[in-house]
Amino acid sequence: MEEGIKEEFNYDEVLAYIGQFGKFQKKIFIWLWLVSGVTGLSVVTFGFTAYTPNYRVATECDLMNSSYNFDTDSFSVPFWFRNKNDNISLDLRNQDCRIPSVEKNDEGECVNVYFSNESIEINSSDINQLIFDRTIMRSTLVEEYQFVCDRSYIRPYISALFMLGMLFGSFLFGFLSDTFGRIKTLMLAILWLSMAGFLGSFCMGTSGVIGFGVLRVLTGMGCTGSYIAAFVLGIEHVGYKFTMLMGIAFVIPFAVGEAVFGIEAYLIREWQILQIVAYLPIALLLAVYWCVPESVRWLVAHNKFDQAKSIIRRVAKENGRECPEHLLKHLTPMDDKPISTKTTRKTTILDLFSTRLILTRSLNMFFQWFSVTMCYYGLTSASTTSFAGDVYGNFLLSVLIEIPSYLFCIFLMDIWGRRPILSFCQIISGVSCIIIAFLEGSNLQGVEVLITVGFS
Repeated sequence: MEEGIKEEFNYDEVLAYIGQFGKFQKKIFIWLWLVSGVTGLSVVTFGFTAYTPNYRVATECDLMNSSYNFDTDSFSVPFWFRNKNDNISLDLRNQDCRIPSVEKNDEGECVNVYFSNESIEINSSDINQLIFDRTIMRSTLVEEYQFVCDRSYIRPYISALFMLGMLFGSFLFGFLSDTFGRIKTLMLAILWLSMAGFLGSFCMGTSGVIGFGVLRVLTGMGCTGSYIAAFVLGIEHVGYKFTMLMGIAFVIPFAVGEAVFGIEAYLIREWQILQIVAYLPIALLLAVYWCVPESVRWLVAHNKFDQAKSIIRRVAKENGRECPEHLLKHLTPMDDKPISTKTTRKTTILDLFSTRLILTRSLNMFFQWFSVTMCYYGLTSASTTSFAGDVYGNFLLSVLIEIPSYLFCIFLMDIWGRRPILSFCQIISGVSCIIIAFLEGSNLQGVEVLITVGFS
């Protein structure tokens, strides 16, 4: 009987009367776009809070000669090492933990510092012997947790924990969204994201790395939970004619949020303060609870008819339309409806593999999402702060280049079709990433261009 009632009510038919994308829906999307923006911000935070600066072992020359002096107030480090044999500057990323040799003149002044085959390496426990380039960040998690020398391999694993959290969060918050409602789940996810990121700023010292790792998993869960709940809530409030437009447009603030964090990172160079400023204000979005109503589609699916009617009438009023009361009569409690004998089989995830055709398409889409996610987040976490030149300018360029690609899809999706655009973009991105392997080290500018294309 419950299924019979649901089949008689068609919310898209109601939206045709009250407006598929009117003033009410536009106001909702402004709020939900803010959620999309903060999820983008949280994705890239680690790139600057855990930025790996240039560093090297300090020598006596740094104290003997003022021109070599390491001044923490000016955030400059004189990376002036040279190879004694060929007098060519070395790549310090390959020499950062080796103890250099010092050459002095007869007056005892340093005239050269170089590496030799006899140079030995220090380990992370001797971090006090290292000096760091403060040009980009004054303090980072790399120093806080001693991710240097023999412990430098740990940083990528801490970074990857965010993705692990997104995996768990997709299942958890997807279930909560279907069970308890979109708006309640969204509130939980926003608070979860804000508090997990905020508390991470208090995990200090090498002993705090485990706590930070756990909180990074929780941050990833809150991030994907916020995005999924907001995305579904927004899409379910508009008519079918606008689902494609809103589905793509919803991602634009994601890129804007990334850019906003780039500006915050430019203004704030201490990782702890930057972490707080990035995550704590997210809690302000709990105000969305009073500004965005629950999804009518979810309310109807869970027999909450009175709430659904109230929201429908509110939408009609704000959009300046007449409410179709003749359609709302189908939203009647069970005792007031004749018993329906029609039954409908419940849909499950197993239906994605029910036939050979559907199985093939499902596996194809799984692979598409896998490749897109690996490419996007791989480039985001590994490359956006590693370009030559101005780190902040390159970062902004890398994240804002996404917006033209979203506009490209919006204008051509219905003209060109879904499959041609997907194939075209995958080919461009894949070929760009492959060519990078042959350009890196020989044409750095070309690498930056191709990485940027890969993002778009």
